[in-house]
Amino acid sequence: NAFSEMGYNPRQMDGIILQAIDVILATPIVAEPIRLTRDSVVYKFADPALESLLPLQKQLLRTGPENTKRIQQQAKALREALLNP
Repeated sequence: NAFSEMGYNPRQMDGIILQAIDVILATPIVAEPIRLTRDSVVYKFADPALESLLPLQKQLLRTGPENTKRIQQQAKALREALLNP
C-alpha cells in the first residue's frame, strides 16, 4: 500500500494521522489580514509567531479563517471516528 511505500509501518497509520490532525487543530484562526514580508523571492509571515508555525499550519492559514475552521471541523470529526470506531 502507499503508506508502506513511503516507509511507514501500516500499523502506525492511525497514530500518524492523529498526530497530523492534532497539528491541524492546534493551528490558530487569524481573522485579521495577515501581513507578509518578502526577503527575496519568498514571502514570509511578518509575525514571528506565525512564521514559526509548522508548514502544514502555514498552509492552513493561507486558506483563510473560514476555510481553516471548516478543515478543523472535518479533522475533529475524523479524529473522533478514529478514536471511537
